[in-house]
Amino acid sequence: MAPAALRRRRGTDDKSSTADDVSIDASAEAANWKPAPTSSRQDRTVWRRSFLILLVARLASASMNLIHDCDETYNFWEPLHYLVHGVGLQTWEHAPRYGLRSYLFLGLHYAVAKPVAWLVTVVLPHLESRPYVDTQVVARHARLAPFYAVRIAVALASAFADASLATEMRAIHPVAGLVTLAGQAFSAGCFVYGSSFLPSTFAGIVLTLATSVTVQGKYAYACALCVCAVVFGWPFAGVAAVPIGLVTLKRKGFVLTTWYILFPLLVCVLSSIMCDTYMYGSVTFSTWNLLRYNVFPSGTNKGAHLYGVEPVSFYARNLTLNFGHLFWLALVAPVLGLLASSERFGRADNAGATATATATAIATAPKHSPRQTHVILAQTYVPFLLTFLTFSSLKHKEERFVFVAYSSLCAGAGCATAALFDLTVAFGNRRNGAIGHIAKQGVGGDRTKAAGVVLVAGAGVTCVCLLTAALGTSRIAALVHGYGAPLRAFTFGLPLFDPPGSIKPANDPTQTTTTLNVCIGNEWYRFPGSFHLPFHRYRIRFLHSGFDGALPVFFDKKKGGTAFTPDGLNDENVGDAVTRVSDPAVECDFVVDFVDSSEGDGRVNIRGPYLGKSEHSEMGNLARGGEEMKHDAGDGESGDKDDEKNDSEGDDGPVQKKHSWRVIWRAPFLDAPNSPPLSRAFYVPYWSTKRNKYGTYRVFAKTRCE
Repeated sequence: MAPAALRRRRGTDDKSSTADDVSIDASAEAANWKPAPTSSRQDRTVWRRSFLILLVARLASASMNLIHDCDETYNFWEPLHYLVHGVGLQTWEHAPRYGLRSYLFLGLHYAVAKPVAWLVTVVLPHLESRPYVDTQVVARHARLAPFYAVRIAVALASAFADASLATEMRAIHPVAGLVTLAGQAFSAGCFVYGSSFLPSTFAGIVLTLATSVTVQGKYAYACALCVCAVVFGWPFAGVAAVPIGLVTLKRKGFVLTTWYILFPLLVCVLSSIMCDTYMYGSVTFSTWNLLRYNVFPSGTNKGAHLYGVEPVSFYARNLTLNFGHLFWLALVAPVLGLLASSERFGRADNAGATATATATAIATAPKHSPRQTHVILAQTYVPFLLTFLTFSSLKHKEERFVFVAYSSLCAGAGCATAALFDLTVAFGNRRNGAIGHIAKQGVGGDRTKAAGVVLVAGAGVTCVCLLTAALGTSRIAALVHGYGAPLRAFTFGLPLFDPPGSIKPANDPTQTTTTLNVCIGNEWYRFPGSFHLPFHRYRIRFLHSGFDGALPVFFDKKKGGTAFTPDGLNDENVGDAVTRVSDPAVECDFVVDFVDSSEGDGRVNIRGPYLGKSEHSEMGNLARGGEEMKHDAGDGESGDKDDEKNDSEGDDGPVQKKHSWRVIWRAPFLDAPNSPPLSRAFYVPYWSTKRNKYGTYRVFAKTRCE
């Protein structure tokens, strides 16, 4: 098309045009579309820049991201810790009797964690021998090295996949690619998803790559990637893969599409069965077991509904919180795309370039006509729409379920913004358009008019990107600032060496078999995993708390490890006494607990940690213990002597005390129920801190009574 034709804008003299034309003409054009080559130097440069931006964002996620779901800890980090170090917690889903979790998925991450753990054992002795090296700091970081190595690997894969999708979208429409990149880099949802050790994150990364190669027209690769996401990652990710399969079916026909799916499916299924069978000790296909348990439960006392039921609005509220306006843009993307690709409302050609350098920087001409562009872009966000609608209709909902479509959501927001951009340009360049009239008041002429319209539309795109960055950064800061204490409590709150007055020395080489029990009660679901315990002799133990459901137990290496099902595990979410501490006052060496704002401000005397509901505890059944708790100097709290006396005397007379509890670490933690919704959801310096209520996360150490 000639340059003069590229600069033309549609007027209002075409009376016969209607919005219905998109269903005929645009679809016909899209059907004949062939992907443009993507190996040009410009595309490679765009990919590198996108990857660097996303790499910074993902590495920030790897270093600061919390563990938001207890399933990530107990179903993945703990089994990985067992594979790497020989100690870890086993859930019922990893028991051979049920076999719901893929060891091939764990194996991919084990390939990263194990070499790093081995390298640490080689390097650490040399570092500890240096006089200027803080041995305690080095040892703590050494324990964390495999954890962060896995996170960085996930972050790199996520950045690669997202950069590929954003680059392909930019090649089709620059505005769509720009807004998609902004959402991937700055949104809180992608910050949480981009470094999480979850099957849905793995599936989301692989499906993002599949979407990218689908846009390139590499349908065989796309189908193979979808199969990997479903078999190796999360089977329910197949919902997001359906649109890719339908596009392949339309382009390549039934026979080729079947071959593209069946061959990689056979390879992946056999690989998964072989790995699961080896680890579980019997023939097992974890993907099928997971599908069967959740979709075809064998009774009413089994199935996903046992783990919580949420309203239909759950995902809408959650995605609004983590993506803000991007979520709503993605929802309306189909409507805006139809309008932008129509004869009546859309642009007549791909005249995105303008006469001025500034406008050209904002909107470089797309490679396809506008009517074709928006139909092609639809395949990038349909996976999100289908995933959102499907999962919203299910009773059991969790945030991590929609991780598979987070990049597709960002793509939908980018496509919606691109459609608005095109609609604005088309409207502004019509003879009686208000924006066109304003631009025309400048210098005059088509060239100035085009530049003015694109600048106005580009300003709107800039606002979308800036708002994305502002809301995303604020939300991320709220999560890290308000909820970061549990991860630090286990990493830095527990002593690597023995604290003063402790009963068991933490780092006594003569007692290498002595374990130190760290007990948790109502905060069991915030435990970040054994990688965060500072020394290999620490063990996590569970108290009898308000939660009466199923809890994990330790892998029993002597009885087969991954091939053995210990007592106390069941698929009905029924708690078992085997998984709880029987006598906390005797068995617990440390207790990690949260004290809410009402108790932490001095209105209630805190005398000891919560030791659960055990009948055998020396503390009795008091909510906050019954023994004296001695505090460090500067804690600002003191025991009540009268209460101490009453707690020391039972029905049979005075009780001989052998130990007491002392706070050795504390940090503020957001008291969400007592804080305003807006200030706890988004962090604004000074304002949020002033309005929110904070309790304290505390580490208690058992010490000798003097």
